[in-house]
Amino acid sequence: ELGHGGGEATPPQAPRRLTPLWALKANYCLGTGSGACLWKFMPVLYSSVGLKNPQIGLIQSLSPMANFCGQIGWAVLCDRLQSYKEVLAISNVLGVATICCCLLPVVNQNFGVLCCVVLGSSAFMASRGSLSDSMTLQVVHDYQDARTLAEQQCQLRSFGSANDSFQLQDAQDYQDARTLAKQLGQTGSVRELPTYGEQRLWGAVGKGFGSLLGGLLMDRLGIGCMFATFSTLLALMVLVIVTQFPSRRPKKVSNVAQGPDPKSFLNFEVLWFFANLLVYGMCMSLVENFLFLFLSREFQGVPNFLLGWTVLVMNMFELPVFLYIHKAFACFGLIRMLSFCHYVFALRCVLYSILPRAQPITVLLVEPLHGITFAIMWSCSVEYGKRLAPEGATAKMQTLVTGLYSQLAIGCGSLLWGNLTQEPPKGFGFS
Repeated sequence: ELGHGGGEATPPQAPRRLTPLWALKANYCLGTGSGACLWKFMPVLYSSVGLKNPQIGLIQSLSPMANFCGQIGWAVLCDRLQSYKEVLAISNVLGVATICCCLLPVVNQNFGVLCCVVLGSSAFMASRGSLSDSMTLQVVHDYQDARTLAEQQCQLRSFGSANDSFQLQDAQDYQDARTLAKQLGQTGSVRELPTYGEQRLWGAVGKGFGSLLGGLLMDRLGIGCMFATFSTLLALMVLVIVTQFPSRRPKKVSNVAQGPDPKSFLNFEVLWFFANLLVYGMCMSLVENFLFLFLSREFQGVPNFLLGWTVLVMNMFELPVFLYIHKAFACFGLIRMLSFCHYVFALRCVLYSILPRAQPITVLLVEPLHGITFAIMWSCSVEYGKRLAPEGATAKMQTLVTGLYSQLAIGCGSLLWGNLTQEPPKGFGFS
């Protein structure tokens, strides 16, 4: 970093204690795993208490909106308090207490009250997603700063190959940059610096196994068990955050006089990209929010354990895509890859409709396509958004991409499909 007026580079400040990498992985694994135990199965709960598809679609459409508003509110609060831990702990405790009220007959037998409870819990627990990403990015940046400072202290030359990268495992043992510098001077097994993507992958692992665990326990102990599993995993996640993660440090003052021109987001290519995300997200909401209902109602003898297996298979095929998709960027154009995802998603929906109703396990043959229809699509969208972003507006572009797809498109699509999937003559049915 250069000082004001282009002075000498300011050496990075080494964190007093680097957060262990296992804590980053556990945060994503437990966080997404807890959500998979609950939110993926909520449509099954709604159906069991007698809600119709339009009502389920309405709740599923409003929940992302509440989540989006909650993310903004919690982010503003964290900026003001300059702390993650207290906000995450309190908001998640309130969210768990609120969502567990769905088990009460006075709540699940009154549609209006049920909507308020679900939306309130969505807003409370919205802090987990955006703040977890922020904490992870901060920790990764801490590792980079520590390496730079250690290089300066050891007076090492820059390294040009993977064999010259640094061993930063067991980071909790490094109490300051001097200890890290000593480690850098040692020979032996080495490891590259951590990246955001390597930690985020564990979210897919947690989501897959969380859904499998949730389905199994629901079959054995009843549908109410998903709340207990969700609460337990979420409590473990909060414990990891409180004991292992740093509090948020104040942001550095920016030297940029003004932000990018808002009109730079209104050119044709950006708007066309946003339109693609909106349409694709609305289509994807049919699978994300209604697949479990489709399997439960249209197929014979579908256990919740099988529903959990569908999510596990989905996420298993996300992992290799997220690991190696950057190599495909150099071989294929992003627009071509996004178009390919549209065709494969259409094929995926057709395959669902022709599966034999007496053999629900055949759905597992379709789920590997999720690696294309979501993982490739999302990786390409993030990369495309980064390339389209005006100078100095990369973070704003990524916020728009995430909000447009995950909240607006999925929410609007849920409302649409909730009405269209009703049985004729009110709708067209699932098939």
